[in-house]
Amino acid sequence: MPRLHPKTPQLRILNEFTKDVDAFRLSHYFYKQKDTKGGKLISGPPWDYNLTFGNNDFTTNFHKPENWIHTHRIAVYWWQRALEDPWFANQLHCRWDGVYATVMSLESMNEMSYLRDWIGDRLNWINDRWGGMI
Repeated sequence: MPRLHPKTPQLRILNEFTKDVDAFRLSHYFYKQKDTKGGKLISGPPWDYNLTFGNNDFTTNFHKPENWIHTHRIAVYWWQRALEDPWFANQLHCRWDGVYATVMSLESMNEMSYLRDWIGDRLNWINDRWGGMI
């Protein structure tokens, strides 16, 4: 019986998507459920996303959208080992397929573009009224 909780792949997807350089070594916590509640190892909660989405300069390639964070030399070895487990790999791939078809679909990314544009318009509007007041 697998010891990892079935939702563990969700945080892995979030950390790889955001390219969180601290995710697989410094800023990743686990806790164990009580045996009476299943006794699974739970991954999370998500936190510490200040060095994500390319906001880092640790190496020549961390800021690029290509490549994995979990395979970099700074990651703890058992993340790669988790992918060798058929149960975990299946959970990860199934969850990714679900996420990519819904919240990370191209349609959803268009919504993010709308939000980006709205925030930009809002900042410009506020700056037009408050800018240079100091």
